[in-house]
Amino acid sequence: MKVALVVLVSFLAATLSAQAPAPVTVQPDLRIESIGVVPQGRPSQMVLGPDGRLYVTISDAADANGPSVVSFAYDATGPLADPAVEASTGGAIGVAFGPVSLGPSGAPGSTLTTGMYLTDKPRDGISNLRVLTRGAQRPYGGAGGTNTVIVQNIPGGYHHADQIIIKGNTLYVGIGVRTMDGVQGHPGRGNLRDNAYGGTISQILDLRLVDGLTKDSAGFGLTGDISSNAVPDATNAGPYTSTALNKLIVHSSGTRNPFGLALDGNGDLWFTNNFSTTQADGSFDGTIDPATHWLKGFEPGDLSLPDPNDRDLKNNPHDQLFKARPRGDYGYNNINWRNDARKNNPEATSDAAVAAGFFDFATHGVRSTTFDNLVPPRGGFAEYDQSDPNRIVGLGPGSSADGFVFYTASTFPARYHGQAFITRWTGRTNDSTGHSVDYRDVIAVDVKTGIGRQVAKGFGNPLAALEDGHGNILIADYTTRIIYRILPAASAP
Repeated sequence: MKVALVVLVSFLAATLSAQAPAPVTVQPDLRIESIGVVPQGRPSQMVLGPDGRLYVTISDAADANGPSVVSFAYDATGPLADPAVEASTGGAIGVAFGPVSLGPSGAPGSTLTTGMYLTDKPRDGISNLRVLTRGAQRPYGGAGGTNTVIVQNIPGGYHHADQIIIKGNTLYVGIGVRTMDGVQGHPGRGNLRDNAYGGTISQILDLRLVDGLTKDSAGFGLTGDISSNAVPDATNAGPYTSTALNKLIVHSSGTRNPFGLALDGNGDLWFTNNFSTTQADGSFDGTIDPATHWLKGFEPGDLSLPDPNDRDLKNNPHDQLFKARPRGDYGYNNINWRNDARKNNPEATSDAAVAAGFFDFATHGVRSTTFDNLVPPRGGFAEYDQSDPNRIVGLGPGSSADGFVFYTASTFPARYHGQAFITRWTGRTNDSTGHSVDYRDVIAVDVKTGIGRQVAKGFGNPLAALEDGHGNILIADYTTRIIYRILPAASAP
């Protein structure tokens, strides 16, 4: 039985543009309110800082000195206040706070302090991971502070380094592949070097050992040059084989575009993965087809193009939700960087990553917690249907499952406790059979069953999610720049 969604949004008229967006609707046992607008640009990740303020990354800065992070005074019962620009490095996607050493760790005169870690907005085909510290006054990286790129030249084209999260002293970041179709490099990017991190969850195991004064102190620099390599290879690079505690090394691999990272109530790491526009045929087994050089079981293609096979959304793999596992293989193939245990990718010239325990789906394969169409369900592929907002099977094909957070508090009704609140967005996509998708919502997924429930809809493009420490969830809309707060209904039905 479907539950009608009710409109429960109140807008802060003083901070909105002249043309207000359509109201957002939520389940009747919750309510939602807009608490402010990010005027400096489009928000991509939110985090509560060590000072209790709400920090928000800005990903669309127009120039190299544009705003990257803004902060607000946060009150769980009122609107955002006291906006301030906290960093101006030309835009950022991910943000987190963690320890950093100012100088070689343990050396005389080195100090340990709290740094702001950022994933840069890609510029000129590259992205960086940087750390900033603050002097006596804001902003971070200003007078008396530091601003250092600690991992440089991560290729940033079609995909790039995304959101980050810090657990204790360990930093995690999802880094997507940079190719258009799994074969050719992203066009117009010149002589970029290969992406040794592509399609991975990567980690710095101990941030206390990172030298926040030295460029590339946590990286390995450039790992290859596609202008001189007839067959690019990114498997034989330090990130897969190093065990250094102060370097960005690979935690697990075989993703396409891991965007959102979150910790559940037990402290375990999860992530959302944006899959590609491909058709599954049910023969997926985690290996590469030597004839096509694609992952076995897939036919790449664009639903918008005419095709004699009449591509259908019902066979299109859904975006995914994974529980991360060290050396886990999440099954996605891209011949520019992936090999496998069978060594049947002729374009991979090194088996170093395989020898180190990566790209081995038979041993380390991890399947999506939510339905993903990689293998046909019992009875075969069914008509695509997410019409029941209280029983959503799979995140949906091409849904752009992005930021998310686990609800670990207890003020929401019990049915939401421990669930993953995931933002979804896609422009309207139609296939040749008449199926259509158009997501602009937040769903709560029960990770025990993989089944979701639509919590709120009607956003422009919900992207970032954050638990506010007071039993509420914040959602940042990338299109409207509005930050919303989801909280319990005054009187639940």
